[in-house]
Amino acid sequence: VVMKDSGEEGGTMDKIRACKELGITPIIIGREMEEGVTSLDSIEKIIRRHI
Repeated sequence: VVMKDSGEEGGTMDKIRACKELGITPIIIGREMEEGVTSLDSIEKIIRRHI
């Protein structure tokens, strides 16, 4: 099973438990942690990284 790490609210741990019960190896795709936005310049840099 390939899944993104969507955190506790997204059910990541439930999906991992289900994989374990079924003997399936989960492949979890992490995401880059954002430092937060402190200025318009910061928003611009974040947008440019993702286009």
